[in-house]
Amino acid sequence: MKKSRQKVILILALAITLLAAAAYIGRYYVLSRIKTKLEAQLYALRDSGYIVRYDSIAVDTRKNEVTVHRLSVKRGLDSALCASTDFFSAHFVKAQGFRLLPLILKNRLKFATIEIDSPRIVLYENFFSDTVSEKKERREFSISVDQVKLPNLNFSYHDSSACQPNTTYTSNAIIEDLILAFYKDRPAYYNISSVKGDNINIHLPSELYSISIRETTLNLAMGFFDLDTLRIIPQAGKIEFGRKMGKESDRIEGVIPYLNLYGLTVYREDSIAIKAKKMTTQLFLRIFRDKRLPFKNNYKPLPAELLNRLPFGLMIDSLIVNKSFVEYEEFVEEADSAGHVFFDDLYASILNIDNTKKHSDGKARLAASASFMGAGDLQVRSDIPWDPKKRNTLKGSLKNMDFRKLNTILEPQVKMRIESGHLNELNFNISYDNNTSAGDIELNYNDLKVVTFRTEEQIKKKNDRQKKKGNESNDDEKFLKAPLKSFVVNTFILKSNMDDGVSEEKRSGTISFERDKRKAIFNYWAKSLFSGIKSAYNIDRLEDSRLKSLVDKKDKE
Repeated sequence: MKKSRQKVILILALAITLLAAAAYIGRYYVLSRIKTKLEAQLYALRDSGYIVRYDSIAVDTRKNEVTVHRLSVKRGLDSALCASTDFFSAHFVKAQGFRLLPLILKNRLKFATIEIDSPRIVLYENFFSDTVSEKKERREFSISVDQVKLPNLNFSYHDSSACQPNTTYTSNAIIEDLILAFYKDRPAYYNISSVKGDNINIHLPSELYSISIRETTLNLAMGFFDLDTLRIIPQAGKIEFGRKMGKESDRIEGVIPYLNLYGLTVYREDSIAIKAKKMTTQLFLRIFRDKRLPFKNNYKPLPAELLNRLPFGLMIDSLIVNKSFVEYEEFVEEADSAGHVFFDDLYASILNIDNTKKHSDGKARLAASASFMGAGDLQVRSDIPWDPKKRNTLKGSLKNMDFRKLNTILEPQVKMRIESGHLNELNFNISYDNNTSAGDIELNYNDLKVVTFRTEEQIKKKNDRQKKKGNESNDDEKFLKAPLKSFVVNTFILKSNMDDGVSEEKRSGTISFERDKRKAIFNYWAKSLFSGIKSAYNIDRLEDSRLKSLVDKKDKE
């Protein structure tokens, strides 16, 4: 009995030993086969114009991992441009947790994790336009990884003629559930379930900007995207920025504390399309423009046309902007300092954003409210058709505002100061397309007193500029002298009170404006409103010859 028990134990021990040896040998065989396949795939890249180098490929059966040391991949076309630049490089590529069954049953390499240490990717402009003159048979290859780790990722993009990048991107990243598959007879397939990044930095040297992002998460399996703290950092001061750009340019700085997308789906069949049920964000931005610099005659599309120009489909049921702040500051040619306006407590919503149905009757709807200059209650509503050829509408009101708040923009730019005045209500209704706007405006205010001024030295400087351009000084220079212009503005143009006792035709104006297509939509809206104010209160009478005669007479007294 004792001997038989010893035999059983011996047989079990022998069986366990044989199984362990078989598992070790089998794993070594499988990992060696992976090494052979990997070497073959790296070698196959040479057929497509890639030069692959690496120090070694190591197999560790105990840790169940394969490591490629000092991997670098160079493209032949890029080598002609910048010989020292690799298309791809990494300190090492380590694949762990190999799975045997997927290789046996599906001919797929499957790993638990792949870590690519300090990966560096360099792309050139011609990367996306290269064509292969000779077609070669493609080899089928697929890989599936539960998790890809990319510490110290570095990506840069160059134009076709420079060895210095015009875009660089650095971050740490983790990709979950990566699948890559290449086939002989159909396009390559790729998919992920989620990707996370942190410590993200984007540098745009040619645009004089850097962008930093604390963290992002894209989870396609659960349908959401989260961004935490995006900072826009100009790489030059306000005046220096425009001078380096060599033209009028918006210098933007600020913070987007968060941006979230919910109900997110990405379609990649015939073309890429992004669909989301809801997007929420918050903005704190300061925008500066130096208008003393040359103005570039670039066409600026309106929002619907701009949306339709995107190279992908975009559908968002609702976009919500929570409590935000936006300031706009500009320095005009004849000013001695910059003027600014700002919008505080800004809230906005846009419904039905869609650029996939541009020939339908649908439309997006904007609703926004803000405290204008920290005082006035601004409300705006707009309908924006998906079809860019159709007319847009803009309705709104500005209520309960001290006119003196406007002095920050009026004094430095038009040499005008409001000494007193209270806006009860301004209402406007505008219809516009890419060419013209039309509508009406109403204004109700009290106790308005305006003073305008311009020094003799400023008049002389303007006359000198005109003479250099070959123009003589105009007679209406007399209007620029103080206090005469104040007399003209207060007596003949603006009434001190505009209340319910004033007849409708006197306090209503007609909006009519031809769009300057070189400028953005906010300029279009502002100029359209101003055309209505000019119509309502006869500001154009400054150009009236009878008024000039009266001022000439007043000036001689």
